[in-house]
Amino acid sequence: MMHMKKTIITIGILCTSLVAFQHMLPYKKISPEQINVAIQKSLHRLEYSSHDFLANADGCHSCHGQSLGSIAFFMANEKGFTVSKHEWQEAIDSMSNSIHRNRATYIECTDPVALAIGRGYDLWALSINKVPPNKDIHLLVRDLMTRQSLNGSWGSPSSRPPMEGSTYTATALSAYGIQAYAPPVWKDKVNNCIDKARKWLEIQTPYTNEEKTYQLLGLSWTGGHTDTIRKQAQKLLSAQRPDGGWSQLPTL
Repeated sequence: MMHMKKTIITIGILCTSLVAFQHMLPYKKISPEQINVAIQKSLHRLEYSSHDFLANADGCHSCHGQSLGSIAFFMANEKGFTVSKHEWQEAIDSMSNSIHRNRATYIECTDPVALAIGRGYDLWALSINKVPPNKDIHLLVRDLMTRQSLNGSWGSPSSRPPMEGSTYTATALSAYGIQAYAPPVWKDKVNNCIDKARKWLEIQTPYTNEEKTYQLLGLSWTGGHTDTIRKQAQKLLSAQRPDGGWSQLPTL
C-alpha cells in the first residue's frame, strides 16, 4: 500500500510538471512595440549600472560595465533608441582616462592587469564608438603586440570565466584592437601578428560557449576562411537549446 501511494504521488508530480512545462512551450507573439519597450528598459538599466559602478569603484572601470556598455549604447543609438549622452560619454571617458593613467606601464611592458582582456575590450569599445587613435593607444597596441605567444595566441592571466578566463577571448580582442588602432607604418608587423592569430584560431577545438563565440569573432576579425567560419558557426548553432538560449558549458 505504501509503495502504491509513493507511485501515485510520483506520477502526480510528474504529470503536474509536464502540464506546467507544456504551458511554457508556446511563445506568445510579441509586437515590435513590446520589443522596443523591453530594449529601452534594458538600456536604462545599463546606463544606471555603468554610472553606479564608476561612482563606487574608486577610479576603476570594467569590461562588462563601460566597455560592453558603451558598445550597446552605440548600437542602440544607431537603431534609433534613446541613449543618455551623459552615461554614454562617461563610459568612453573612463576607458580613455584609464589608458592614459597607465601609459608608463605600456612603455615598460609591465602592466599588471589582464591587459589582453581588459584593454582588449576597451579597444573594441573605443573603436566601435569611433574614438580616434592617440599616443596612449599606440603605446597600448605596441605592448599588446609584444605579448603575443609564439603559437599566435594571447593568454589571459585572469581565471574569472567566462569573460576573463579564455585564451580565445584574449586572442580575438587583441587581434581586433591591434588592427583597429595600429599606425599604418606598422603594417608588416601587424599583418604577421594577425596571420599568426588567425592560424591559431583555425586549428582550435572550442568547448565552452565563450570559446565558440570568440573563435567565430576572432576568425571574422582576422579574415579567416569562409568555410572554416561556416563550419564553426554551425557547431555553435547546433548547441542552441530548445528555448532559444545557450548554456556556458555543454553539461549545464
